Amino acid sequence: MTISSICSNLWRKKTVITSNLHDSKLKRCLGLLDLIGLGIGSSLGVGVYIMTSYAISKDAGPSFVISVIIAGLATLFAGLCYAEFSARLPRAGSSYYYTYVTLGEFCGFVIGWNMILEHIITTCIAAKAWSQYLDYMLNGTIKSVIDENMSWNGGEVWGESPDIVAFLIILVITLIVAMKARLSTVLLMVLTFFNILIVMCFVCIGYFHVKHDNWTEPPGFFAHGFTGVLSGASTLIFTFTNIEAITSASEEAKEPTRVTSSAITYSIFICSIVYFCISTSATLSLHHFPEDSLIALPHVLSNLHIHGASSVIAVGGLIGLLASLIGSLFYLTRQVYSISNDRLILKCLSRVSSKWNIPVYSVILLGLVSAIISLVLEFEILLQVVSIGTLLSYSVLAVSVICVRYQPGTVGLYVEYEDPDDINFMQCTDFNYSHLQLDANKSNVSAEERFRGCDKIPKHTNGYSTGASALIRKSVSFDDKYRLDRMSEQTNYYQSPRDSTYTRLDSVVSSTSNGNVSGLLRLPSDIVLEPTESTWKTAAIGLLIYITCSCVLSIITLYAEFLLHLDSWWMLLIIFVFSILLISATVLIVRQPENRTKLYFRTPYVPFIPLLAILINVFLLASLSFMCWIRFLLWMALGLLLYFGYGYRNSLEYQTDEQEVVLYEITDESNAH
Repeated sequence: MTISSICSNLWRKKTVITSNLHDSKLKRCLGLLDLIGLGIGSSLGVGVYIMTSYAISKDAGPSFVISVIIAGLATLFAGLCYAEFSARLPRAGSSYYYTYVTLGEFCGFVIGWNMILEHIITTCIAAKAWSQYLDYMLNGTIKSVIDENMSWNGGEVWGESPDIVAFLIILVITLIVAMKARLSTVLLMVLTFFNILIVMCFVCIGYFHVKHDNWTEPPGFFAHGFTGVLSGASTLIFTFTNIEAITSASEEAKEPTRVTSSAITYSIFICSIVYFCISTSATLSLHHFPEDSLIALPHVLSNLHIHGASSVIAVGGLIGLLASLIGSLFYLTRQVYSISNDRLILKCLSRVSSKWNIPVYSVILLGLVSAIISLVLEFEILLQVVSIGTLLSYSVLAVSVICVRYQPGTVGLYVEYEDPDDINFMQCTDFNYSHLQLDANKSNVSAEERFRGCDKIPKHTNGYSTGASALIRKSVSFDDKYRLDRMSEQTNYYQSPRDSTYTRLDSVVSSTSNGNVSGLLRLPSDIVLEPTESTWKTAAIGLLIYITCSCVLSIITLYAEFLLHLDSWWMLLIIFVFSILLISATVLIVRQPENRTKLYFRTPYVPFIPLLAILINVFLLASLSFMCWIRFLLWMALGLLLYFGYGYRNSLEYQTDEQEVVLYEITDESNAH
């Protein structure tokens, strides 16, 4: 096998059969409220009770309020990109699956592998924090008993003592997640409801003890400078796991094309508001945060001499962290299920229980791995690995949205129907819904078979039918109920003769040449209406220039002050030149024609929102610590060994390509004889 063939195989894209996108081994049982509860519950526990106080004390100080805004904007921009892909491709796997389809197998595996690490670490952090909160409620009894009965000298990596409570709580949550998905989401919603109530109590208490001097007294509002603000945002952003959790559950949603995008928007909005309230309340009511404890929020109230409320907040920590544990393990198992289903990791992890419709093997394995890690590793070590996977997936998804919009063709599900003025517009008098083929696997049935009883068409005096009319749709797979509703609406539109007043259906493409605000910067619409290979190459060049300029600007802005003086004229010249290149690349992308296919959800203001997402995420990636990148490289080395040792040749796409090659060779030999 040549190097060129290996490289081409690394970029092979996952084949998407549109008619099968709604088929799933998992049970579709989740609604909008279930997805919102899953998103909020998986985010607020670790974010509120651990990462907020950690980032305030270690990274940003009072300026963590700005960190919350930056993290919220980055998540919102990424969430809009996720929402479009969740409507196009309603499958488990989230960013891994979307990247596999748009950018190729290797990029998809890298994103999926890092998100596995991200959520294993999130699960371990939540479990260790839950153990700390329980020990706080018991006045340190657990830690003292373990220290007296066990000798353990793990140092900075392995900790002072094994965390048995964290180990046990993960095993309990694993058993819950291994049952019905509906059970997990209902329990998650209940826990989230009580968690939000307790969080609001803390916010109200903090606002009643506001001291404005806490933001102005030394070391001041920007205690660690602008770098500290970005560090706080990058530390917090991994707690916005609601996007990944919701999109990974889209394969178990009843109507994924409708509810997933709404669930993403609502959960991001609610989580951002809660984080902002917590950060302002905590920093305005207390000047110095304790740095030697995971459970700073109860200590905040204790320092304010409100001891009864501190116990209530500790109970809230137990509730919220349980919700985070359920949400993290729920997402984690669906991610591994999707990767295993594509045979990039062990095949057995994609087996689904016939009783519960749950990937039981992946649940058990990941639960055990997370429990063991939480048992032995120190909390600080775990924190040095998080966020990098989330920021990478956010960046890659933004790139993927630009790719699918500026490439010819359409990926995934879309809304498509003929224009009423088209010659294929047929009118039938006796429309029978019983003949409509609702099975997505039978979407290739001919139009004549779908619309029987149309052989007798009584004509009106003006030459048009007076009976019910049916509009032939192309083969597009979506929810059965939605198909019936749309067909019913279309039939009602055309009950009257053609010359009477009626409502015209939207076209498959938008009425303008571009379909978004960027049309002001584009060439006239009569030059190019649809993307071509040539225009896509131009857009790709602009995208590469934009990413390169973003990386250079982030590195110079964050780290040049440690090496050189930023006030030197040539350093300012470099920043100015790359800023001009960044703007020029944006204009170059904007002026290319965009794919105008009508989708169930479109990311608004493309390419501006994806490009802003890339810029913010690159700055946050550059602000991560050196040790975070070292541990990321170690994890990637392990992942590459797994991929090239197993996934490369066992991939379903590789096997399909090999079968096609064999069939081609057999055909050539038979023709030769």
